[in-house]
Amino acid sequence: MKQLLLAICLSFFALPLINAQDLKVFSENGKSGFKDEVGKIIIPAKYDFVLAFMKEGFAYVTKNDKSGYIDKTGKEIVPVVYESVGFLADLNLFRVEKNEKYGFIDTKGKIVTVPKYDEVEYCIKGFYKVKLNDKIGIIGQGGKETVPLKYDNIWSYTEGLVPVELNDKTGFIDINTGKVILPFKYDYASGFREDLACAKLNNKYGFIDKTGKEVIPFQYDEAGSFFNGVAQVKSGGRKFKIDKTGKEVGD
Repeated sequence: MKQLLLAICLSFFALPLINAQDLKVFSENGKSGFKDEVGKIIIPAKYDFVLAFMKEGFAYVTKNDKSGYIDKTGKEIVPVVYESVGFLADLNLFRVEKNEKYGFIDTKGKIVTVPKYDEVEYCIKGFYKVKLNDKIGIIGQGGKETVPLKYDNIWSYTEGLVPVELNDKTGFIDINTGKVILPFKYDYASGFREDLACAKLNNKYGFIDKTGKEVIPFQYDEAGSFFNGVAQVKSGGRKFKIDKTGKEVGD
């Protein structure tokens, strides 16, 4: 009886070691699986292709032209039924594709969002642009839509605010809440850089701050974002540089 209890205890404490050990890819009869460091087969060779385990403890596998992810016990956390899969480390979610639609699965294998999006594209760490029926929104942690799927375009995120387009006008929103911070009145606007955004209004370019205040008048034919306190602009056929007060500082 004591020997049985000892064996059970040893097995219990050995499980974390088995799961934590380095598993090596091996091939057999044209299929791939994983062995432990002493050559014991942990996951049989049944996949057409595998990649080494990631630091998160998951390995990408394929079978019959379908993709998925397994853990170190061989459990399919993401079933091998998807056209494509990928791990989004900043969200701790798997992106999956089925029938040309995209969805998300968490690291426990739970479906967070059934495949429904037409596109998924990186925005900034912790946030991804998603597209459905030609409208664009943003998802964040847990796959939650922080910005609703109603915009025609979403531009580069910089310094806390995102320029978004709706009905051919551009405004700015908070990426965390989706709240409109600056109204949709600009013909174009870049992301904020050095606290100012280049914007276009009535066919002229100028610069605004994060309250929407016109810091440098809309008087240029062309303009670029500020870098190290200087922006390139064009007016009357001439290109030159200005500082953040609008003063010309060079060609």
